[in-house]
Amino acid sequence: MTDASSRTPLTRQEVVAVLDSVPTFHLMNMGKKIFGSPDEAGELAIRWFVDVDEAMAALELVQAHNPDVPLQLGVTPLGTAFALVQGWEPNGSKLPLRLQASRATVAGVAEDLSAAWTAEEAATALPIFSCAELKSDRVIPFWVSKPDVKATWLATGRSEAEMPKELVVADLRSVVAKAMSADGASEADWRKLMLVASQKSAAGTFAWQHGEWTDSWRALLSAGRPTRRRSCRTSRSRGT
Repeated sequence: MTDASSRTPLTRQEVVAVLDSVPTFHLMNMGKKIFGSPDEAGELAIRWFVDVDEAMAALELVQAHNPDVPLQLGVTPLGTAFALVQGWEPNGSKLPLRLQASRATVAGVAEDLSAAWTAEEAATALPIFSCAELKSDRVIPFWVSKPDVKATWLATGRSEAEMPKELVVADLRSVVAKAMSADGASEADWRKLMLVASQKSAAGTFAWQHGEWTDSWRALLSAGRPTRRRSCRTSRSRGT
């Protein structure tokens, strides 16, 4: 175990490397220019979606309003997207940059959001979850949804009945701030920090790597949500 006095805060580069284990999904045209999408309040922004289903829904909506501009999904590692949203990396976007948390996840932690964060912080938060029983001397894991924590719990051979009823929820930004601060380093060895990608997002990345969003993949990822197009090519981007 690392002595607290010898721990050092993570650098921006190290934070990006840790977060890059989780993919995000965004809209772009065939020339790889990233397209914005509106939220429920109508704000148009460049969005990196954590949930691939919501990215697909946004793609269909924006494509329907831009029928003459073929659009596709791109994949950007979370760390890279986080750096852009936080202003760590230069970008020429005229639109706001947003990390888009899953709506279902945000709805499930609405009370936590309102109790712990300001309205502005809650509106742009990316909730992540931790479980003390799944920590170890080697790793401090976080997940982007409660179902992902459950999947990991069950994968360790534990029963669902044994799983804690309450999980610790935090905004990704607050965890990163701790990991990059001297005070945070004295509390925990953040070099053990790990974000766990969901099976669904990993499947979405697999589909991107194979170059096609086929009907079978879309059905798998969207859990039966009706589809309108035969396929949508995906492409990776590291900036706006």
